Amino acid sequence: MTMPATGGSVDESVSQVVMIVDPSYVPPEDESPASVPYKSIQSAVTVAMGYLEQEVPVQILIRNGVYREDVTVPGGSFAALLVIEGESRDGTILTGSEHWTEDWTLAEHAPPNTWAHAWDKDWGDFTRDEVWAASHYETAPQRLVSQSRPGSIYLSWEPPLESDREIIAYRVYRQKIGETDSFGVVAEFVEDTCWEDADIQIATAFEDHSYAYAVSAIDKYDNEGPRSGIVHSRARNPDDAGYIPYLARRRETVFANGEPLRMVETAEELKPGTYFVNDGYLRNPQDGVILVCLPEGQTPQNTTLDIPTNLNLGRKLTSACLYVVDKPNLAIRNLTVKHSVQDGIHLDSCRNVVLENITAIDNGGTGIRLSVVRSLQPKSENITLSNIAANGNGSAGIRGSRFVNLRIEHCQTNGNNWRGAWENFTAWDRGGLKLRNVHRGLIHDHVANGNYASGIWLDYNNSNVLIQDSTMVDNTRYGLVLEASQGPLSVTDCRIADNWGGLLLANASSGRLTENIIANNWRVQIDILARHDRP
Repeated sequence: MTMPATGGSVDESVSQVVMIVDPSYVPPEDESPASVPYKSIQSAVTVAMGYLEQEVPVQILIRNGVYREDVTVPGGSFAALLVIEGESRDGTILTGSEHWTEDWTLAEHAPPNTWAHAWDKDWGDFTRDEVWAASHYETAPQRLVSQSRPGSIYLSWEPPLESDREIIAYRVYRQKIGETDSFGVVAEFVEDTCWEDADIQIATAFEDHSYAYAVSAIDKYDNEGPRSGIVHSRARNPDDAGYIPYLARRRETVFANGEPLRMVETAEELKPGTYFVNDGYLRNPQDGVILVCLPEGQTPQNTTLDIPTNLNLGRKLTSACLYVVDKPNLAIRNLTVKHSVQDGIHLDSCRNVVLENITAIDNGGTGIRLSVVRSLQPKSENITLSNIAANGNGSAGIRGSRFVNLRIEHCQTNGNNWRGAWENFTAWDRGGLKLRNVHRGLIHDHVANGNYASGIWLDYNNSNVLIQDSTMVDNTRYGLVLEASQGPLSVTDCRIADNWGGLLLANASSGRLTENIIANNWRVQIDILARHDRP
């Protein structure tokens, strides 16, 4: 092992502009407007960016309260220090949900005590398995939709809004992404407003095989109109390791008195404690409806129903309560982030970061996610996560990739991936702590218990990583997974017990296990595999 990871370190002794966020503050009549606290976190961030651009460090202090907003920090690579700090960890709450108490009606032709509410959140799937595109021309087919099916891609569309002549058929165009430079006709004369393409290669976890489609209308004189908008899709094999089942691809969530209800795929499956969403994605979004079946005696009026709604459609997969992109020298502390449609906190292409004293709970995707956009930065360097509780999130507690010098200490990732567990989807990108491409890392005093997946999972291209004094107990997959990593990797003084499986070594090398307790795991204590589809 090389020198241990030190993580990020920010110099907060430098002079800073202090900005206060306090929406409850009522200023005296004689107070200068310039000294009045900001009403929202985002308004303070917007002003702070001007100081950072001038290389002036900023500290944003957030008073205790519940902030129903999604905050974006467009870092712009500005090097000046930015500190975002709550007054207290449990008292400063950033949430992506709204209380829905009005406009509920008892649903007809549904189980007893099922309540209906309009749903116009045209979100669709959180993968490329279901996408749609608008058309630029009213004489082109409208709202082209692609749906991934086992072994095929199903297309549907609406007729042109305007046409001088009678439309008798449609022409479908296809392009294989990465292999062909232009579209070719794949279906010459389709009389219906739908078509299924089965003459394609099936995508796998390691081979994308994506296709692009467009459709044009043909009139009775064989004249062809303009093409529709373009959709991209791929056919998937449900038995493939990377296939994400339907409910795990969705992000609509309902919390009743603080507890997540369970989503069902059809209205016929509704029973007390479940909900169903017909989101209008393939039709007019105004047709959407959400059905919530409550236990006997509960109503929307006597039950606190929290509905996450903070999705940013412009960056659907990176939506978060707090999203920071391309920011070096950043400290975030003393916050609770909860009820985000996707992630609690998402740091994208950030460097020299300290996250500490943060609770990320009950988010639909990942509690805390760290990623990179390679066009901005090839890796996240010098990152510290300390005293983080990323528990009870829909897919993972903490997830990230492409690190140099990552330090995670005194953190916990418990009870994550409840959404995946609904359909027994416990692998792939799910887990308590899921990391890839870590070069020089330390995981110290970490607790990963009770996840509906593996507890800690180092997957692909990890080297010089030490896991120390950590606990992985009662996870429905393995306690610890070390996969496709060249090492060196070291695991010492850890407890791995009462999981489905103890330790999995899959295509991992140059490792060392010392002074660990690996016991009472149901299937196997140490599992060693060599997979030919992984390096």
